[in-house]
Amino acid sequence: MALVFVLPSRAGTEARTLLPEAARSTWGAVGRLNIGGTGRCTATLIEPDLALTAAHCLVNARTGAVWRASRLNFLAGYRTGDYLAHMRGAALALAPGYLDEPTPDHDMALVRLVPVEGADTAAQAGIAPMRLARLDEGLGLIALSYGRDRPEAMSIQTGCQVLDRAGPVALTDCEATPGVSGAPLLRRGAEGPELLAVIVAALNAAPPALRGQALAVEAAPLLDALRAELARAEAAQ
Repeated sequence: MALVFVLPSRAGTEARTLLPEAARSTWGAVGRLNIGGTGRCTATLIEPDLALTAAHCLVNARTGAVWRASRLNFLAGYRTGDYLAHMRGAALALAPGYLDEPTPDHDMALVRLVPVEGADTAAQAGIAPMRLARLDEGLGLIALSYGRDRPEAMSIQTGCQVLDRAGPVALTDCEATPGVSGAPLLRRGAEGPELLAVIVAALNAAPPALRGQALAVEAAPLLDALRAELARAEAAQ
């Protein structure tokens, strides 16, 4: 899939900033996904025991193998060693075909989560999962993430926009840095926050900061195929 996006940011996009402590519970469905004890991404609960993230987060960059689900830990609303809920992976599924052709249009994954002894689950913590909605142009987007520049606390950016589309893949003027992969793009819906897309890459990022424009894949069109893959993975266990 060829993607050529080089566009300026629009006026009105707010800077990516530290999420205030008082707002942490509002966005409790978003958390840090710790991977194999060495890596981290961002993930979002779409059910009390089901997290959505980027597929490439679950692939060992050194070996090319998919991480075992048991090596994944989801920390909802993580902030400097504290969290609202802690669950570990029990099963996972990557979008069909991703390992054969790891392109942005299907860079998405689901992780089934189970309780961790001594920690609250999302349900016990009263965390409401995110509803999914379609990504339409003209929406004011909200991005929540754990970037390499601020790994111990969630960052928030509001007012970003879709700049261009190529099928399910959208270029936005939300800021992306290393570690932001898997982060949700959201909007405020009538009944609460709604998840629209997952950030999978940064375009036009230059050293040393490596900050670029967030490339995201719309979540809703891939969800049924992902659920079917996860059901097969769980049945095989």
